[in-house]
Amino acid sequence: MGGSERTANAVRNAVVGVVCQLTLLATSFAARTAFIRALGADYLGLSSLFTNVLSLLSLAELGFGSAVTYSLYRPIAEGDTPRLRGLVRYLGRIYRVVGLTVALLGLALAPFVHNLVRLEEEVPHLTGYYLLYVADCACSYLFAYKAAVLEADQKHYVTRLARALVQNAVNIARVVLMARTRSYLGWILIQLAGTFAANLAVRWAAVRRYPYLRGRGGELDAAAKGELFANARALLIYKIGSVALNQTDNLLISVLIGTAAVGLYSNYFLLFGTVVTFADLLFSSLGAVYGNLYATEGRARMREGYDMIAFASFAVYGFGAVCLFCLQSDFVRLWLGQNYVLDEGTVFAICLNVFVTGMRTPSGAARNATGLFRETRYVFAATALLNLGLSVLLGKVWGLAGILGATALSRLLTQAWYEPYVFSRKVLREPYRRLLAWQARYGAAFLGACGVVHWVKRFARVETVGAFVLETLLCAAAVAALWTLLFGRTEVCRRTLAQLRPIARRLLKKPL
Repeated sequence: MGGSERTANAVRNAVVGVVCQLTLLATSFAARTAFIRALGADYLGLSSLFTNVLSLLSLAELGFGSAVTYSLYRPIAEGDTPRLRGLVRYLGRIYRVVGLTVALLGLALAPFVHNLVRLEEEVPHLTGYYLLYVADCACSYLFAYKAAVLEADQKHYVTRLARALVQNAVNIARVVLMARTRSYLGWILIQLAGTFAANLAVRWAAVRRYPYLRGRGGELDAAAKGELFANARALLIYKIGSVALNQTDNLLISVLIGTAAVGLYSNYFLLFGTVVTFADLLFSSLGAVYGNLYATEGRARMREGYDMIAFASFAVYGFGAVCLFCLQSDFVRLWLGQNYVLDEGTVFAICLNVFVTGMRTPSGAARNATGLFRETRYVFAATALLNLGLSVLLGKVWGLAGILGATALSRLLTQAWYEPYVFSRKVLREPYRRLLAWQARYGAAFLGACGVVHWVKRFARVETVGAFVLETLLCAAAVAALWTLLFGRTEVCRRTLAQLRPIARRLLKKPL
């Protein structure tokens, strides 16, 4: 696969992803609004809490998905279909075991669900609702393994399109349901049916594009399985740390503050999660791009690619995080009312998490593509442990802002510097201080922009939709102008734009 084709695939994935996400944003927003008006903040918090609890059970996957995807890069580049078929079939067997394990673990946790929920009024059939969430989580592993080839081959847009079509139908059905019955049971059952349908659609798309997946043979030998398990073992520590870091906030919020607070936070999560999803769409193919480079061209071009991706990550995630800091609360006030608005300290903690997470994009993509699982695995466990300790400590002092701020602080103290350090020494073979200097510049620009927003917001209050639209345009223009002023003349900015312009023009002339 040539360099222009790699980049074209990445841009194609981004374009399709953005279009799908725009439609999902509209239908998800409609479904969320209908849910809040029908069932209120308590059920909203309960739904978010259950989703978080079940995300913890994804540990049963043990990192095999990422390990297999990493192992697929070379056979795809070499056209080794028997090995591809063997890897995918082996992942399928593993995922069937994972699905069963998730179901059993979920059942084992059922007696303790009431201890995690803190609501003023008791919710009837609480355990039954939880078990349906367990079924949805377990069902998500059915047929999903065949999507691994699409992802490793930079065909993310195929899976996104299939899943977006199904999820849009789910959201529309939920709006109708809330308008007619206000049934929380129906809400969950619609999602369960949607999960099963989405997996079937992805399986059909994968088999249609790669007919050799239907064939027999291609069993993995003992050496290949040993390598796969070695990578999975290294990824397991990363997986544990990642889940403990990203999927515990709602649990801590529910236990320390209350389940209703989880619902308030989830509205902001919808907003910043949408921004992060859009940004992730732009960078989602990086693992495959790096993997193909590493498999076919080695390390020579990875430094230049890393620098450009780091700059693009700052430009996109930094832009999104600053705009969120400026706009989120005004949007929630106009949408749901003042009672659903969080304080400014909590909003800043949310936006800081968005920025810090986004700035890890180049290191994360490079780690997954070059196999640096073992060198970085322990830092994720350290981050998770630090996060749990800081969340409890700061949560008791500053409440919701303390819990969310602890997540960002734990990342800054560990992952934010350690992963780039390892990549600099092991792959780029250069001192870390060059990357550290760029990280410091990007961080200072973000904090400076947030400071300006904080100062300006003291003198302005948005009360109408028209004023909010004007605020959005002014904020976006101001941040874009600031980024251009600070970095527009740098070499990395010029290289990044020069790389993207011709590819984007060619892509827009081609059918997807």
